[in-house]
Amino acid sequence: MVYWNTVKGMQRAGFIQWSGQTVIDNDGVPREVLEVVIHRENYAIQVSDLVKTIKGNIPARVEWIAQNWTRYLGGVSGTARLSESGMALMIDLSGGTRFCAPLVAVLDVLERKTRYARVSALPSRQSLISCSIPGVHATGQTVLPGFA
Repeated sequence: MVYWNTVKGMQRAGFIQWSGQTVIDNDGVPREVLEVVIHRENYAIQVSDLVKTIKGNIPARVEWIAQNWTRYLGGVSGTARLSESGMALMIDLSGGTRFCAPLVAVLDVLERKTRYARVSALPSRQSLISCSIPGVHATGQTVLPGFA
């Protein structure tokens, strides 16, 4: 069964967008960023870092966006990297929350073909560890004897 907020087993968490606005970095230099909105929280990935990530598989910083008199980068909140298959951009935020976006959609946003790319939530590493317990599934359901 597919719900409105799930896509092929992954839950919709937000989007990546090209806002067209620059964000001030720690040195006071305006930077082009892709804005990442996850659960109504605004983050940014600098375009120059994201290009390095796509070309060289070097992790990019995910920074939260703060606003005082203008929008500025408020600090590192996580990293973005390519998936092992190279088909998705993986976003790991501090606190262990993980998200992904299709790389094709992110490239379309970078090339300004589209404005948004969908971001989906992934199970936390802790829930993956708990599923390795025999007889217990990721949803917390136990398998009844004789039905395994």
